[in-house]
Amino acid sequence: MELPGVRRVLDLAAITMLSVAVAATTSFTVATLGLLSVIGARAALRRSMTAR
Repeated sequence: MELPGVRRVLDLAAITMLSVAVAATTSFTVATLGLLSVIGARAALRRSMTAR
């Protein structure tokens, strides 16, 4: 026997978990890209400093 309320709660929980996973993936990607750009900028700065 399944209650409609229980199914709605389960659906809500699944949607919440999905959105949380998407948000975590997005923030992780943004953090990785930011880190890479910072490393690249520092490397370029160092190269231009040594070239002078």
